[in-house]
Amino acid sequence: MSREMETPSPQPALGEFALDPSPNGGMREPVAAAVAVPAPSPATTISPRSHHSGYTASALLSPSVNPLGGTAPRASHAIRPEEDEDVDPPTERGRGFLGRLSIAEWLLKYRGYLLRQIESGRELEVILIDLLIVAALPTAFYGLVTGMATGSWARMLTNPFKLPVLLVLTTVLCLPTLYIFLSYLGSRRSFPQITALAFTGIAIVGIILAAFAPITWFLTFTAPGAYALHVVVNVAVLALAGCMGVRFLFHGVRRVLGNQPGAGKQMTFMTAWMAMYGLVGAQMGWMLRPFFSPTTELFRAPESGGETVFAAIASLVWQLVGGR
Repeated sequence: MSREMETPSPQPALGEFALDPSPNGGMREPVAAAVAVPAPSPATTISPRSHHSGYTASALLSPSVNPLGGTAPRASHAIRPEEDEDVDPPTERGRGFLGRLSIAEWLLKYRGYLLRQIESGRELEVILIDLLIVAALPTAFYGLVTGMATGSWARMLTNPFKLPVLLVLTTVLCLPTLYIFLSYLGSRRSFPQITALAFTGIAIVGIILAAFAPITWFLTFTAPGAYALHVVVNVAVLALAGCMGVRFLFHGVRRVLGNQPGAGKQMTFMTAWMAMYGLVGAQMGWMLRPFFSPTTELFRAPESGGETVFAAIASLVWQLVGGR
């Protein structure tokens, strides 16, 4: 008995067409053979830097469905702009009054460049004076707005003076503690450099107060005689500006002192110092009051055994929300 030898049918090559035999001996339409496309490597990262747009592309290629049955690379991340704080300003600041005020733009847009100037110790005297001007003038303008809202000539005359004094005097009182403890914990920066860093914080406070001046004016002028509202709104604005100022200062100290020995201990101390700075500022404001009272008194002497600033603010908030 003869056995019929079975020979395997030839397989079509990749990319060719195979003829499917018909049961009746005819031939069917050609059928496309499966095309195998090699899969890409598991992860490929492309990080070109464009010389025209300033963007950094970080696209992780991931497989996607291919019309021919295989897989094809597909970008899963979009191109995002690179965040860079070390951009230099397009032009140098002028020596006139407007040029000195332009340091506010450096604080908002080119803070990395300004911190490098302080770190290198270049033109520290000029930077200190300009930061002091940017801190004092907007704060005086905000004080004028708050004084006009009270309707008292005494507030209009004293608030533009007392608010800048409050801001600068609080910083000056806390500067020795900042410099001595940072130096003890390993800092090699000079006292003018630490002072310039501290003045960046109060300059930010002045800029924030100037930004909120129109809103404060609207809320206080549309509610004349609402003493509790005036106090709460202004205290909230001052607290927010102070928080943003010390946050900027914290960032600047970390940037300038970050590569020195003991940087971790220095930043831990900075957290405690900022809390102390807030307490000193609150108590200084309490001593220089009144700021929002419609009376004609210029200063109010502290009373022995009187309420604290925190108790007074809590009482006004309770009165504002309807408490008795």
